[in-house]
Amino acid sequence: MDLPEELVRGQIKEGKVYRFYDSVPTGSNIIPNHWHICFKINEEIVYLVCCTTKEGTIDSYIKVNKLDTKTKVYIAPTADNGLTKDTYLNCNSIQMCDFEELVKSISKSKVTYSGFVSKEDFDCIRIGIRSSAVVPDAIKKLVLNK
Repeated sequence: MDLPEELVRGQIKEGKVYRFYDSVPTGSNIIPNHWHICFKINEEIVYLVCCTTKEGTIDSYIKVNKLDTKTKVYIAPTADNGLTKDTYLNCNSIQMCDFEELVKSISKSKVTYSGFVSKEDFDCIRIGIRSSAVVPDAIKKLVLNK
């Protein structure tokens, strides 16, 4: 059953944890079959960071590319965020999605959400993105501007 897009539009929030399945929104660089944390929303684009349970993958990426270890963020599973396993974010990689395409995907249940990250976890993500040498400055400024 489709949800009304007007309802969905008002429910997309920063700090919310979304699950993208096989089908990702058109034109996005979203990684399918992963949880993502919404980090910033503007009128047209939603910025997200991908979650993984494979800590070693992020460690290897950071080591090989000689990046700041603060760009790896740990999120513990809680009832509030809905995650069920220890989760890690690579803040060197920000995914982008058209706002209206995300609305359509959620409306058609191609994307679901599980909860919100804590303010402390959200602040760690901000530090991780700010510490990244590979996230373009223009995106850092846009994403980190509050």
